[in-house]
Amino acid sequence: MSETVSRMLYWVQPAIGALALAYSIFFFVYIETGSFALHIGVGAFLTAAVIAPALVLSTVINHALLHRRPKPRMLSIAEAILVVAQAVLTVLLVWQAFDQWSLVALLLAPLMLGAGIATMVLLARRAKSTAVVVATS
Repeated sequence: MSETVSRMLYWVQPAIGALALAYSIFFFVYIETGSFALHIGVGAFLTAAVIAPALVLSTVINHALLHRRPKPRMLSIAEAILVVAQAVLTVLLVWQAFDQWSLVALLLAPLMLGAGIATMVLLARRAKSTAVVVATS
């Protein structure tokens, strides 16, 4: 993987977290103002109240784990695939959450959270193995 692609993917994690946080804040401000021009579905509420905060936490942890790596901070192919999948699922989830009758948000949520957890596990395992190599050098 080229250094440019890896550098771009390094900043995708915070962008995913920022999108999820912005969606969650927008949703609750929208609820508090009482402007119900858009009808709110269960998927939108669960996404804003549970899934988006969990995604923000996951991306913060993932980025911190990635930041602990020695330079250059390159992602493995598996990590890059999971980060891209997580970004695509997040965009689809936020886009579909505004549809009152859409169950896509409820179906995508476990996939997205699974991708976030898998990315976290891969980053933690690689950070641990990198720390051992650095400590023994």
